[in-house]
Amino acid sequence: MSKKDHKVEIWTTDGAKTELHTTAEKARRCEDLPFIDPQVTQVTVTPPKQR
Repeated sequence: MSKKDHKVEIWTTDGAKTELHTTAEKARRCEDLPFIDPQVTQVTVTPPKQR
């Protein structure tokens, strides 16, 4: 099972911000949201800190 260690922040046209912690695979999919969903204005993915 993959760790949910990537932080994803999603901003929408109404100014709302959603923050979630997810796996690397789902985080990569979230990066495509601004191109797929016109309501999404920006997506920021923060990977876990390297040790």
